[in-house]
Amino acid sequence: MKKFLKHISFLTIADFSSRIFGFFVTVFLTRNFSVSDFGLIQIGFAILSFGLAGINPGIQIYGARKISLEKIDESEFISNIFFLRLFLSTIFILISIIISKVFYTENIFFVFLFLLSLFPNAISLEWYFQAKEKISLISKSRSVMQIIFSILCFVLVYFFRDINFVAVSLLIANLVSAFILLFGLDFSIKKILSNWKINEWKSILKNSLPIGFGNWIAQIGISFPPIAIVFFSSSKEVGIFSAANKIVFFALMIDRIFFFLFYPIILQSENKSRENLKETINIALKVIFAILLPLCVFCFLFSNDLIFFVYGTSYFDAINVLKILIWFVFATTFNSIFIFGLISIGKEKIYSLTIFLGTIFQICLIAVGSYFSNSIGASIGIVVGEFLIMVLMVLQFKKFVFGINLNFFWKPIIAAITMFAIYFFEINIFLEMILSVLIFAVIFLLFKGISKNDLDVLKNIL
Repeated sequence: MKKFLKHISFLTIADFSSRIFGFFVTVFLTRNFSVSDFGLIQIGFAILSFGLAGINPGIQIYGARKISLEKIDESEFISNIFFLRLFLSTIFILISIIISKVFYTENIFFVFLFLLSLFPNAISLEWYFQAKEKISLISKSRSVMQIIFSILCFVLVYFFRDINFVAVSLLIANLVSAFILLFGLDFSIKKILSNWKINEWKSILKNSLPIGFGNWIAQIGISFPPIAIVFFSSSKEVGIFSAANKIVFFALMIDRIFFFLFYPIILQSENKSRENLKETINIALKVIFAILLPLCVFCFLFSNDLIFFVYGTSYFDAINVLKILIWFVFATTFNSIFIFGLISIGKEKIYSLTIFLGTIFQICLIAVGSYFSNSIGASIGIVVGEFLIMVLMVLQFKKFVFGINLNFFWKPIIAAITMFAIYFFEINIFLEMILSVLIFAVIFLLFKGISKNDLDVLKNIL
């Protein structure tokens, strides 16, 4: 339990501080560039996200699982993944440049600068240290990366007023982060540079692709909206969508922390027994539901204030986008529990097929929504699609693990609905925010949303 709390404190501090810095960078960029230029920057990030999915066809999840559960020559295994991902990065950059010249003739150099960040991400060993549960080192690399990126952005953009320096700042920050992890190894980096075997790449890809295919398709669904919006509308609409999405990204800190902490626990639970896995999933659902639902309702209620406070009145159109998009946080984090569950019981192919079918539908919804209603339509598409994927994932998991209890959900839902009572109070906005949280907490405790027995089970799992 102490070890778990130590890990969660490291990750929470690192992720929260990183997102705080990211928040200030976002505000700085929106205040120093037009909505269209801000949208163009987000298109660069979207293309980079496609690249990150391309160089990671499940390799990180597969690698972490193999390091956690098997005794292998770690230096050789790391070396093979290290150079395989560098090779995939090179291929992706070359393909992207060719596609950009054909379909996106403007700002090719800007796109190229963003894609260069694939290389430091390729050599990052975050997956290895996750398997080793060296969370403090991961937290350190993330924090340093975001601090360097923020400082460079403030300085370079302030003096040069050029969006290209956003990509340059990101590249330098990612390089520093990657080298922090490399120097954290217990063995010499020379072993990685000299111990790789190209004939092992096929085996790594073969074992990774069942997991990675679903991840790759899911990443397309997440990164697709800016591309669809700019195709059917303009970079200004991308800026509106991205402004709301940045607040959603901040809220997704919960999903990131949940992944790093609960993925190893769920894997270990399945190794003990199927009954233990069921117990772990049930308590994880209760905890996540109790955190996510009030968070989403809070952002929905105070979307006007959040947008105006962060970006100013020029981003008025982002208010309704945020009201819709915040529910993506709920769906995708809830979804993660069943993804971990399917992977832990060896059903990677079913996971990949489910993600594939759901994301294809999601991409269609995003494209149709972007065509008819710009950023609002894209937001509806991504949220509806994510809820569909969530439902499909739950149904698939329940085929293999019986006894998953979803009857608890009515308690946090009733508590969350009571948060709307703040509409009847005409008081200071900060008091309204505090009151809404207190209302949820009181009602949730009265209904015993999480019982003493649940807390005992959680303590035993951790």
